Amino acid sequence: MVQMKTLFEEPLWPEKPLEMQRADSRSGLMAFKGVNSDLQCRTFQFSVGPLHRHGTPDVAVSIGGFHSCIKPLDVLRFYPPGMSRYFLVQPSGQIALGACGIEQASECIRLLREFTLSQWVDTALRSTLDAAAARTITAQEHYSVASCEQDFSAALNSGHCSLTANVGDYAAACNDGHRGVASSTGDQSVVFSRGHHALAANTGNRSVAAAQGPQSLAGNSGHHGIAQVAGEASIASNTGSRALALCLGPRSIAVTTADHSQACADLQGSIALADGRAVKAKAAAGAAIILVHRGAHDELIHIRCGVAGKDLKADVWYGLGADGEFIEIF
Repeated sequence: MVQMKTLFEEPLWPEKPLEMQRADSRSGLMAFKGVNSDLQCRTFQFSVGPLHRHGTPDVAVSIGGFHSCIKPLDVLRFYPPGMSRYFLVQPSGQIALGACGIEQASECIRLLREFTLSQWVDTALRSTLDAAAARTITAQEHYSVASCEQDFSAALNSGHCSLTANVGDYAAACNDGHRGVASSTGDQSVVFSRGHHALAANTGNRSVAAAQGPQSLAGNSGHHGIAQVAGEASIASNTGSRALALCLGPRSIAVTTADHSQACADLQGSIALADGRAVKAKAAAGAAIILVHRGAHDELIHIRCGVAGKDLKADVWYGLGADGEFIEIF
């Protein structure tokens, strides 16, 4: 099987993926949880490290207990990117799995570590590939095609000028060659393309499109999804509502054009552009923000730009008011 390199070098797991490890006889599998920016979920105040006990006699999904998800991408259903924080958690005590298999409720829970958005993308990629390992199609020749149409499957390609495609839900499409294309149309799927002039495209809801390499493009048209680029002069584009476009490379741009979405420029010299109703953007010091305010009929009313660390605060979310002025969003 092709060994796909991850976007980020920092190890996310101590030995093997923690969601694959059991803690003790009373603990369930490691899981993933989202909370708001204040570390709250349904008004409960969490903190990282201590064991939290719920105290309810009825532990069940949507009834009582602390809720978490088995797969990282399922968390996006409840906590959209850009306005949430994501954690690796350890449920314990009484644990009840929901009927749909997406959520679980537990008597106790411990927040082990927080993911940055970049680490969350990498975690989603690894988790999806692990789940799809049994149904994997690989191609290693240049100018080759790897295609898969099953749920919980993976299509991998390491050849230059190659195509990787997947149409199944919870699936992965990965390409590790220059001028390669990785494409997926399934919900909660991951596409990853690594190399110069690479393309990663996804049309599924709660999915991730990630590209690493100069002059690359990551595009996502699904709701609650993430589009991320880590290469120089690259583009991350998102057209789905409540989605996030994130760029980590110099002279790169993150663009979102859907309502309630976010654009983030995490490196000096990059740009975050957000166009839509109730959108927001933030930038690191030396990066820029461009925000658009439209009327009820999508008419263009205001457009405003600024450089973080000069015109605006760095690493702070901003929206655009009806008067065309920047508004800090907490």
